[in-house]
Amino acid sequence: MGLLRLILALSVFIVHTGSFYGFNLVGFSVAVQSFFVISGFYMSLILNEKYKGPGSYYLFISNRFLRLLPAHWVVLALAVSVIYLLKPYSSEEPWVSFSFDMYFQLLDIKAQALILFSNVFMLGHDLLNLLRIDPQTGFFALTQDPSKAYGGAPPVLSFFFNPPAWSLGTELLFYLLAPFVVRRKKRVLFALVSLSLLLRVVMFYSGYRHSAWQFQFFPTELALFLLGALSYRLYRSGSSFFSSRFGLYAVVTLVGATFIYQYMPVLAVQGAEMKKWVYYLLLIFLMPAAFSYTSNIKIDRYLGDLSYPVYIVHYAVVWFWVLVRERLFDTPYVSVLHLGLLVLTLALAVALFHFVIKPMEKFRQARVARASSR
Repeated sequence: MGLLRLILALSVFIVHTGSFYGFNLVGFSVAVQSFFVISGFYMSLILNEKYKGPGSYYLFISNRFLRLLPAHWVVLALAVSVIYLLKPYSSEEPWVSFSFDMYFQLLDIKAQALILFSNVFMLGHDLLNLLRIDPQTGFFALTQDPSKAYGGAPPVLSFFFNPPAWSLGTELLFYLLAPFVVRRKKRVLFALVSLSLLLRVVMFYSGYRHSAWQFQFFPTELALFLLGALSYRLYRSGSSFFSSRFGLYAVVTLVGATFIYQYMPVLAVQGAEMKKWVYYLLLIFLMPAAFSYTSNIKIDRYLGDLSYPVYIVHYAVVWFWVLVRERLFDTPYVSVLHLGLLVLTLALAVALFHFVIKPMEKFRQARVARASSR
């Protein structure tokens, strides 16, 4: 599963930097929603097998925050530094600094506080992305198209220094809910999945068809997390089909499907894309065997460990690219530049893992060990 997670993280990188030698992989929304499915599987695994007993809820939640926030804070500081140090030497203004410099002081103080809080702690980032700024009040208002500017006010999403962190805001909401849900009976999980999918359909036909509403709204995304939780139930079922016996075939199939996804027919039904749901179903049914096969392979585990730092750091590299590309964009070797951005992203991700995430992981596991001994 580690190799697949890294490829999904690179899919997001490719979306933000451009096609890499013709490869687009699965794109942004499919990659992120696949991470939601995988997260549902892993959270079910650790909640059922690791975080149990009195005090386990606080330990689980605090450990998840410790897993995500320190790396995000380092990347946030890096992104802000890159933008404001290089901006005087660039002819292109990053939209986030433009939004802060020109419009932030015009916002309602509550809106300012929420934007700053979400920039730092990620909670609420996904929900704020779905709103617009009311130019009359300086506060937030509902909109069917969050990407549009209204009355001269920029979209709310333009106030975030690390845009991909919105999905971590969604992850954190799931973590807060997961201990109360993933241990429930299967019929409860199926009911919640059905309600979440039904809400998605109702919103689609009510005019909320923008991509933000279709894959950034937590109540509709909950289905994907819970489908991952049901995939864990398959893993624990004892069936040989979901064991490591077929693990290699599962890994090859999932990785292969990720590489050929861009060449598959769209399969649209009533304007909704069905191809991605075929991919999610493939992930749900093959993930148990793939996990069983790869869980003890160190190199695969290491590749998986790099998926989060690649995902969280890559947009700082994008900001760097935005600020310097007018000096380099006339080169005939654009793919070479993209390769350089990839190398820089991987180098920063490796450094982030070894100097921030790995030391924090030791601290997190020590907390679990102390709780277990008590």
